[in-house]
Amino acid sequence: MAVNIKETNNVAIVEIKGKLIDGSLAEEVKRKLHNLLDEGQKNVVVDLGGVDYISSSGFTLLISGLKSMREKGGDLKLANISGKAKELLSTTKLDLVFEEFDTAEKAAKSYSNKNKTKV
Repeated sequence: MAVNIKETNNVAIVEIKGKLIDGSLAEEVKRKLHNLLDEGQKNVVVDLGGVDYISSSGFTLLISGLKSMREKGGDLKLANISGKAKELLSTTKLDLVFEEFDTAEKAAKSYSNKNKTKV
């Protein structure tokens, strides 16, 4: 399991590999999201392409991250959701809460598109 962060066009992409459940991976994701906020980064994409399972605690973590980003004027978008995670997102109606994208690159680009339409 691993959490990596890369930045592109002022958007942080958080790549997660493993099972997003209670435990060390969830704590690491939480810590890294808070660190991003502390550093002033408010535009985040969580790339779930390497995640094969998300527990309810994992979804709670993502919702908490979304809330924190939005409170600071930013957003948290999801990318590369597949399998059971996508099914659970739909069943819980969280697909109505999060913006989802096929790739992290498309999600990151959506931030710049959003900024262009506001001008």
